[in-house]
Amino acid sequence: MLMIRRLLIVLILPFAMAVARAEEPQAMKGVALVIGQSKYEHLSPLPNPANDAREIAKLLTDLGFEVDQVSDGDGKKLARALRRFTEDADGADVAALYYSGHGIEAGGENWLVPVDADLDALGDASKKLVPISDILNELKATVPIAVILLDACRSNPFPAGTLLKSDEKPEGALPGSGGLSVPRGFAAVGGETTQSLGTIIGFAAEPGLPALDGEAGGNSPYAAALIRHLSAMNGEEFGLVMRMVTEEVYLKTKAQQRPWVNESLRRQLYFGLAVDEPKGDDGLITGERRKLLLTIAALGASERAQVERIAKSDAIPMDALYGVLRALGEENIPRDAALLEQVLFAQSARIKEMLKERKSLDSNDPDILRLVSAADKALDEGAIKAARMFLDQAKLKVAATKTDIEDIEKLVRDKRISNAALLEKSADAAALEFDYQAQARDYADAFAWVKDTDKLLAWRYKNREADAWQDHGDISGDNGSFERALKTYEAALSIIKRTEFPLQWSKSQNNLANTLQLMGARETGTEKMEAAIAAYRLALQELTKKRDPEAWALLQNNLGVALADYGARANKPSALSQAEFAYDLALDVRTRETDPKAWAETQVNLGSLYLTKATREKSRPALEKAIAFLKAALEVLTRKESVAGWASAQNNLGLAYRRIGELDGDMAALKQSVAVYEDIITAFPRETFPVDWGLSVNNLGIALISVGEKEPGVETLHLAVMRFGEALQVLTFERSPTNWAKVRAMTALAWNSIGMKSPGVEAFEQSALISAELIARFPIETAGDQWASASLQYGFTRMMLGTRRQGMGDFEAARDALAGAVKYFKSVNNLIFAEQAQAGLDMVLRLLPPQP
Repeated sequence: MLMIRRLLIVLILPFAMAVARAEEPQAMKGVALVIGQSKYEHLSPLPNPANDAREIAKLLTDLGFEVDQVSDGDGKKLARALRRFTEDADGADVAALYYSGHGIEAGGENWLVPVDADLDALGDASKKLVPISDILNELKATVPIAVILLDACRSNPFPAGTLLKSDEKPEGALPGSGGLSVPRGFAAVGGETTQSLGTIIGFAAEPGLPALDGEAGGNSPYAAALIRHLSAMNGEEFGLVMRMVTEEVYLKTKAQQRPWVNESLRRQLYFGLAVDEPKGDDGLITGERRKLLLTIAALGASERAQVERIAKSDAIPMDALYGVLRALGEENIPRDAALLEQVLFAQSARIKEMLKERKSLDSNDPDILRLVSAADKALDEGAIKAARMFLDQAKLKVAATKTDIEDIEKLVRDKRISNAALLEKSADAAALEFDYQAQARDYADAFAWVKDTDKLLAWRYKNREADAWQDHGDISGDNGSFERALKTYEAALSIIKRTEFPLQWSKSQNNLANTLQLMGARETGTEKMEAAIAAYRLALQELTKKRDPEAWALLQNNLGVALADYGARANKPSALSQAEFAYDLALDVRTRETDPKAWAETQVNLGSLYLTKATREKSRPALEKAIAFLKAALEVLTRKESVAGWASAQNNLGLAYRRIGELDGDMAALKQSVAVYEDIITAFPRETFPVDWGLSVNNLGIALISVGEKEPGVETLHLAVMRFGEALQVLTFERSPTNWAKVRAMTALAWNSIGMKSPGVEAFEQSALISAELIARFPIETAGDQWASASLQYGFTRMMLGTRRQGMGDFEAARDALAGAVKYFKSVNNLIFAEQAQAGLDMVLRLLPPQP
């Protein structure tokens, strides 16, 4: 009998054992029976079991088993083979049975179907079929470890409604319509004569469900997975490998079939490597594939359902989408279903585009073609890291050809385009791992290949390079990336003439304006905002409604956002009116019927605009109009389908509730605002979306101030201070000075509110320190609004300190700060804040002795 090379059992005993000297594990004896039933005489034939049995028999032989193989066994042949197998098992350490063919379940018993079974075989099953429980019981009594793998879960081949009758159940039982189920004989057998270490039984599909036979002439999905992964057991535990098999079948069948394994081992079973593993490219792909399968095995049902649904809707391989999750890393996978949906849809679109562009890449270099083909195969298998490695190797080969080609002659047009297409594929692969900096570098290299060959292609790659830098700046908060994006968009605009390619030119102009707007929102002053408005208007000179209505409407929407932000910061009512006009123009095209999501996004923007108006004018009608816009948008923008749009609408709605609560003294509205912001925070994990998370936490803190000011005690106000501290951990001065200033100003306000409810001066001193810091950081010459707002807060705080400490120095500091705020707010026609500052100034002047 052959020995199983390095087939080991690691003892895991439940009791303490005497100390023993470590010894080399001994080789073990193994026997196997492999059965393939294809040529049924009276039932529907199965094309693949014979192929399955042949491949599995070879695999087990290579693993060191002594293998008997039965092909198309009738009842007598099967009985003899099984009897001989159980006899051979006596004295072996492991016995393995693999069966591929028809199998049915009835009354708690599973039956193997010989090839000579006729349509009446169910009437005398004890004689014409083979019960699995008998085999299990005999193996348990004779061999320490039994492994039974049943690829016999095809649909019931017998006429529907026919009862299976046996000696044990003469009354008959109705066979299941699906596959096999947990075998009755799997429970422990009493009075065993052998020291059984347990049994492993594996089904090709979950109990009661049918399995697929595979394409004719090949292997079943289950057999193919066994063949591919049983060789992975070099130091891997058998159960771990079977999980790989399970997820392999699940992926290859597009979630139609998932194998099932049950085991009662009292020891862990390890197989040593005895077959040739894939080498080279296939080896790298297979290695990463196996890690992916184990990652999938650890995922929950909800994550699986999302991947399955999105892969099906976008017609892309589930393997690649699961690979995206593995690339993201378990610790970074969003726990919120809506956010995970957003990530999966975005990466699915990239994968779909990559699959569509495969045919565009052509090369006369066989090594590059091999590497590209390997990368495509790796992506299909979900091995994204391997795909990037192959593409990196191809890039090196492409780079290596550059010098030689330039020494001989200019690379021909088609070669340059081909090389650039390769780099584009690499850029897209980098984006799948959220590596936007690598994506930008690849697009820059792609541009270098075609800059003297194809003007439109050169513009495209330069524009995409800029897009990548903008994406990196947006997700990371890195202002340096925004600066690079601006320069790169300017370079793209210099490549094409406005008159020759007006739509492409206007696209780059719009994207450049987007970058300016993002920077303006994070910086002080209005310079970037004004530049963004000018850039949008310049783009509209070429991107007309007639040329491209949808793109024109998007551009009008973007212009409206820029005008609204500028109007709010610079206190320009005319800019707010222009923003509303731009939104109305956009809605001429972005209707709820033709493009509901785009319509809803503009509704959110209108809601935000009216919130600004309501705040500046203390207008209850403007507030109600803002709420109407936002609620209409939320009928379309659900958290599940559009988490970013939903969060934007909810943020504005939370602000509206807070304004109503403050206006009416309505505590219920204020608490509703708090609840809205607490919900939003869960949609943006801090690690993945630091800026969005920080802004949402800041908004929550502001809402808590409004609630805390109306409650007895200061507990809620202290909670607001804590929330502001959390927001400042990501909204740093270096990353976003404007957002940092907003959070610090709100922190000062919270301390001031605590001081109003507390004895002593400590809270007011905290507020004054923060306001003084803001005044120093934001001088009136470059950041007038921030300076004046901080001066207003500082003046009121120093006045309160003077009241508590009875110090003229506090009153004098308050007078100077409030006078400066009054002067500034009047100069920019901000009458609301000017009135507040004047009221404070009048009060402090009454507290000071009259001047001579």
